[in-house]
Amino acid sequence: MKSHFEVEANSVEKMYIQALASDNPDERYQTVRKIKNMAIGMKCKKTTFVEEGLIERLLELMVQADTTIEFAVEATVILGSLTRGEPEVVDKLMNSQAVPILCKGLCHEDERLVIACLRSLSRCFMSKNISGDLIYENANIITKLVYLLTISSQTAEYVTNILKITCKTTSDQTTLFDANIISALVPWLNKKQVGILVPVLECLSAILHGNEMIANEVLDGDYHGVSIEKQLINLISSDRPDEVQLAAADCLTKALCISTTEKCTVKLERKILNVFVRLCQKDKPLRIRISAANGLAYLIEEDNELQAIAAISNHLIKNISSLLSLSSNKKEEVRLRAKEAALKVFASLSANDEKVRKKIVDNCSKLMDNIHQAINQNENVPLQAAALQCLLSLSRSVQQLRTTFQDVKIWQPVITALKTSTSDDIISVSSSVLCNLLLEFSPCKDGLIDFGALDVLVALIKRNEIPLQINGIWGIMNLAYDANEDLKNKIVEVAGINNILSLLDSSDVDVAVKALGVLRNLLTEKEQDIDNLMNSHGKEILQAVKPLALNDHLNERIKEQVLCLLSNIANGCFAKNLLMEDLETISKVISYISSNVEHLQVASVFCVTNLMRSTGNPAEISDRKVKLRELGAEKQLQTLLTTPNSNLFDRVKQALQQFT
Repeated sequence: MKSHFEVEANSVEKMYIQALASDNPDERYQTVRKIKNMAIGMKCKKTTFVEEGLIERLLELMVQADTTIEFAVEATVILGSLTRGEPEVVDKLMNSQAVPILCKGLCHEDERLVIACLRSLSRCFMSKNISGDLIYENANIITKLVYLLTISSQTAEYVTNILKITCKTTSDQTTLFDANIISALVPWLNKKQVGILVPVLECLSAILHGNEMIANEVLDGDYHGVSIEKQLINLISSDRPDEVQLAAADCLTKALCISTTEKCTVKLERKILNVFVRLCQKDKPLRIRISAANGLAYLIEEDNELQAIAAISNHLIKNISSLLSLSSNKKEEVRLRAKEAALKVFASLSANDEKVRKKIVDNCSKLMDNIHQAINQNENVPLQAAALQCLLSLSRSVQQLRTTFQDVKIWQPVITALKTSTSDDIISVSSSVLCNLLLEFSPCKDGLIDFGALDVLVALIKRNEIPLQINGIWGIMNLAYDANEDLKNKIVEVAGINNILSLLDSSDVDVAVKALGVLRNLLTEKEQDIDNLMNSHGKEILQAVKPLALNDHLNERIKEQVLCLLSNIANGCFAKNLLMEDLETISKVISYISSNVEHLQVASVFCVTNLMRSTGNPAEISDRKVKLRELGAEKQLQTLLTTPNSNLFDRVKQALQQFT
């Protein structure tokens, strides 16, 4: 129950809202000023006014014909102030027509209203993740924003704060570029005020991020004879404020990572690297360290040399490790952002170098615990993705697979993420991790099987997305490698032989190659195991493989895998007799003996050798020998007796001995 004071206070706000209904424009103006003075700086007042219908009433009056400019300006200021209110107040503001009306106000002829709308829009976009479509769909608004960018540092700050947030697509970037925004932004790079330099640089970053054409224009362009690139390089000097160095380094990083300019960038990339590493030091403000870590991770993500340099730079690993263990007096949101940034850096650092992986694990005692916890953060997809990406890099290490990962049972959150996540990005990276955890030397294999890995992989091969199909079939291939008969039977039962065979017709070479790899791994080792599978599914397998074997235009990688699979089948007793029934396929295999591609020759010779091996009763052996000789296998093999390849020569010699 509300107190007498609360009821009385509410009645005051209600009285002011009712006063806005006055027919007298001057009275309405005086009322809106009083509301502004009461609401600004007071969250409780904002909440009460909004509950009484303030937003709806202001918006209604702002578009009313007899409303004065003075009233519209005051109302606009109030709307901007509401972005500093409680979350429910901000939500109600954003779900109203406030943003469309403020956007419309940008094109008004009165400068006071334009500036007020610009300031309030800036606050709206900075307070909530809302669509910027209204801006980019209206050429007049874009033109006005670019113009306002040139008027004053204040308007430039508002404009860049809007555009750095709303510019998200290639279309948005192109729209701004065509409106000559680069020419409007560059003059501000000569200013010294941090308040304008940082949003200008962040806006420039957003416009060129992932856009090769615009990045090239920025790196190769100039303004009044001064290179834009040189202006940006000047801003990463150590005598500049940290915020400016960081924003300029980030801008240059995004430009260099996408640009195809012919300029030598190695020296510049190292200079940028030094900036990020320096700003990650423990004596820097936490917000700077977090942003620098994100920039560093992005810079070195695809560059082995930069990764190696960063790994030995200025105690970087220890500085980044400290971001994982911030004190509990820091806000939870800040600690999570710090953890995400740290995991991104470790993911990039450990992507290619085993020594770096070991160094990270040795110097960060709680790393695996942090990864484990972060993967379980289903509601925080960016953090979850960073943890999985870090785990993916570390899982390329044989040593970590055999020790650290086994100790902490890291596969459990990975499988859980695969089963529960609705994000394709999470499913993609976690399934890549799973493939590594299933490698033959990984002791995690048994734990993964018990935890439902096979079911997850089968679900992936049934997806329509090629990358997910690849990871699914790749994981099954790793699972089937060196598997015992019970596991092989389980794979066939759960995956379904027809599901595996259907992937042989995939338009993606990697999917087809790995599907053949699964069949190879299932049809290997013991003769009896091969015969058992071919006895139950041999006809379907050979029927699916035959079109590939006969296709002269097939990708070479697929051809080689087909020949290797047929070689494995020929290792069985029942299986080779079943294969010999298809003389068209056998003839095609023999034809590859004279191929110009050496690895296809080796695979075909291997297959013929296995077909000739003395298994079965004497009559079957003799019959195979006659058929193969009639198909020209012996003559084809004899042509290779002069091959300079010793491995191929030995295989040929072994095969010919079977004909004697």
